This record gives sequence, C-alpha cells and structure tokens, in this order.
Amino acid sequence: PEQIDARDVATGLASVARCAGQLPYFYCVAEHSILVARLATGGDPARRGAFDVASGWPDDAAGRRHARLALTHDGEEAFLGYLTRPVKHHPSMAPYRAVAARLRDVIVTTLVGARPTAVETAAVHAADRRAYALELDPAFAPACRDWLDARVAWLDAWDALV
Repeated sequence: PEQIDARDVATGLASVARCAGQLPYFYCVAEHSILVARLATGGDPARRGAFDVASGWPDDAAGRRHARLALTHDGEEAFLGYLTRPVKHHPSMAPYRAVAARLRDVIVTTLVGARPTAVETAAVHAADRRAYALELDPAFAPACRDWLDARVAWLDAWDALV
C-alpha cells in the first residue's frame, strides 16, 4: 500500500486504451474513469477533459468520496492493463480476476480510505454501465487529446476531490 500513489495510477490509466485500442480515436481508461465519476455524482459528463475537471464536483464529504471511488474503480488497470470483457470474464481468467480484485482493493483503501459499501459499489457499477452506453454512441467524442492530456485531467479531478 505504501507504494500506491495517485500519480502512478493516473499515468497508468492514461496510458491504457479502452476497448483494447479498437476505437477510431484515442480514448483511455483515465478519461473513462472521469466520466464514471461525473455520472456517479450527477455531474456534467461533458466535463472530463484537462482544465475542465477542477470544478463541478460535490461539496459534501460523502459525494466527494463517491467521486473518488468512481475515479479509482478501474485502478488496477493502471498496473495490469485493460482486458476486454469476454477475455476478463472467461473461466480460465479467474486467477487474473482475483489478483485484479486484490489490487483494486489496495488502491481504493490506500487512496480513498475505507472499502466501498455495497450501495457505493452498486452506484459506481451503474455509472460504469451508463458510461459504456455513452461511449458506444457514434456521436461520443473523447475530451482528451492524448495520454498526457488524460493524465493531467485525472490528476486535476483527483486534486479537486481530496
């Protein structure tokens, strides 16, 4: 846990492409995580690019915690990479899922604090599903130009929430 740092998570998530890089544009897990955090807290999902994420977050402690949980919901992918859903959920990948869950738990407890409640987990999962639906829309466009832009955006959002 003492080796987990938000900057490392940001760098890793910004370097990992969503959808195994099969999109016609650059879209990374860091930007996806910002979108999930916006959706999970009722914020504007369009505000996820660099220099656009420092405001518009909840003012209360519970809302800010919820946003941090959403921002780190795929934190293990910063270190393990992104796997498509069919691969990740294949029965032979059970050991991977166990490692990923343990790493995610360490990241969340180190950066956010206490483990999420069942209600918090369900809300983040619901926001994650809504984000995926938005990302599949042909009109969807990423807000970040490249991985460095996405890293800055993730860190700006994190800094605004801690």
